[in-house]
Amino acid sequence: MQTTEKTITIYTDSLITLDSLRNVNIHTYVIEERRYKLDEMTKTNWKINLQWVKAHVGIRGDELAEKLAKNAAANENIKES
Repeated sequence: MQTTEKTITIYTDSLITLDSLRNVNIHTYVIEERRYKLDEMTKTNWKINLQWVKAHVGIRGDELAEKLAKNAAANENIKES
C-alpha cells in the first residue's frame, strides 16, 4: 500500500511478547525475528506503536485473531515462511 504516513499500531493480547521484545536479554528465534522486522521498518521511516489489549473481553479484532491462530495451529498443511 502506498501512503505518505508511515505509522502503524500493532495490537496484541500477548503481554509476554511485548515484554520480550523490550527485554534486550531475550534472544529466542521468534523474538529476534520480530525485532529484526521492526528494526527494518524503523530504518525505512516507519513509526511503530506496540499496544497491549486485554484478551477475551469481546474486542472483535482480538477474538478474530484468536480464532484464526487456533485454526492455523491445527492445520498441518500450512507452510512456514
